[in-house]
Amino acid sequence: MNKNISQKDRAIRIIAGAVLLPSVVLNTPFTLSLTGIAYVAVALLSVDLLVTGAMGISPMYGLLKKKTPAKKKVVAIKKSVRKPAAKKARAPARKKVPAKRKAAPKRKK
Repeated sequence: MNKNISQKDRAIRIIAGAVLLPSVVLNTPFTLSLTGIAYVAVALLSVDLLVTGAMGISPMYGLLKKKTPAKKKVVAIKKSVRKPAAKKARAPARKKVPAKRKAAPKRKK
């Protein structure tokens, strides 16, 4: 299976699961107020958060065809370097032919 949870989402899940699971096991004041089904739900939620965070795969995201965005890569802006233009194929050089000059008008005597 492909991972569908980003690194940031995974870290949040692991931290949340690591906080909830000991509070359920040790019966902290938060969990003492929970009874029956709510207590079991919080325990299962904490285990689910830890497992999905560790694996990087969320079955619920798979069913919803959702994927958290991956961290955007920072692309450094490169200065554009002007490359020399490709040399064009030149025709063989022609011999320079002197231009014909008009004859100067004759002067009257």
